[in-house]
Amino acid sequence: MVRIDETTWIKAGIELSDGAACLGSVLTVERSDWSTSVCASDPSDFYLHVTVKGGVLRLQSSTDGVHCPCCGCAHFQPRPPTMSVPCSGRGNRATHVTVEAYGG
Repeated sequence: MVRIDETTWIKAGIELSDGAACLGSVLTVERSDWSTSVCASDPSDFYLHVTVKGGVLRLQSSTDGVHCPCCGCAHFQPRPPTMSVPCSGRGNRATHVTVEAYGG
């Protein structure tokens, strides 16, 4: 989750939709927009890249950490965002998260 304030934020992750694992994201800039896309590969190990630069937020996903197609872009106010990493595993499985870089 990247949060500028209570009316400007994005959250993204894997979710189940109609029984299929999907990359889902909710973008809120005054109003919320929810989008999903079916995962083409194993959703148990993936990367999310979130970049906020020059007032633009860019969301990318990857299964190999190298090829990172853009999943969405949005205007974000050019203020330092707050970042949180809420994570959950399925059942009793552990969830591993690594934050590689954050400049907030």
